[in-house]
Amino acid sequence: MSKMNIKLDLKKFEKQLSKSINKIVEDKQKKLNIESSIRMDNDMIILNEIEEEVLSLLLKNYDKGTNEVEGEYNAFPDYICRQIKDIFYKLKVAGYIADFGIYLSNWYALLTPIAKTYFKDKSIYFERRNEMEFYKLPSNSRKFLDELLKAENKEDYINQIRNNPEQEDEINSILRELKANGFINTFFASDEVYKVEINNLARTYFERENEYMENRNKQGVSNTYNISNTGNFVIGDVTNSSLTINSSIEKIEKDIDKNGKEDKDELKEILLEVKDYLETIEKTSTVSKNTGLFKRLTKHFDNHGWFYAEVVALIGQVCIKSMGGN
Repeated sequence: MSKMNIKLDLKKFEKQLSKSINKIVEDKQKKLNIESSIRMDNDMIILNEIEEEVLSLLLKNYDKGTNEVEGEYNAFPDYICRQIKDIFYKLKVAGYIADFGIYLSNWYALLTPIAKTYFKDKSIYFERRNEMEFYKLPSNSRKFLDELLKAENKEDYINQIRNNPEQEDEINSILRELKANGFINTFFASDEVYKVEINNLARTYFERENEYMENRNKQGVSNTYNISNTGNFVIGDVTNSSLTINSSIEKIEKDIDKNGKEDKDELKEILLEVKDYLETIEKTSTVSKNTGLFKRLTKHFDNHGWFYAEVVALIGQVCIKSMGGN
């Protein structure tokens, strides 16, 4: 019986093993980064522009009987193909697809029920958010929206402007802004817009803008402002302010219960301090420095950006309404 000699190159083996381990660690870290980037806002996860572009393509082509969709990589632009695995994983963690597969030349995904209503749900979400705070468009976005609403064929109108090299960058920026704030949904195929959805926020924008300007003009009469040498910002007459803080505080408390996780108790303590601070503003007509509160608030910015945004928005509303003397 002949003997078999096996020569083992330990250095080569160790190098390959190290490379494999590093790949596993890298993939695991990438998944953790994707998971940590997801933020729940009032029971809805809002996707970024590229993720929405992928979801819109899936919704355009899925089998209504099985909720499955499959295709080749050339269905996506190059900038999406390079990250399609990570995008699918993000959609899965966010609950918009139940499963997916990535193969040599093709892919497949299984949509969930909430994926099929994503764009409608997003529109409703922004309508509710805008009931609390009016989002005023810049002049170029405002002009574009006005012309878009008047256009008979909205897809042709957008594509015609985007095909002009001098206007393409500006229009793409405006489209991103309108989509991000819930005014419209646009769906692309081969870098052309094939479908535009006009949401209620867009249809009622100019009516709401008029109401906003009328209210602001009423509030802006006979106010005085002064920055004192003590570092306080003194506001005009706010003795008749009718602003109710409690309802906004209650809403943020509910969000803390849903999304606060292990920081829930600390976030509620900060919120209580914010409430006292706002009540002081209403009573004294003065916005004073509070470095300690600011540090405690910004400490949670990375893990609870939604909390930081809601508190800052509330503080801003109180200051603005106080400026108006209401």
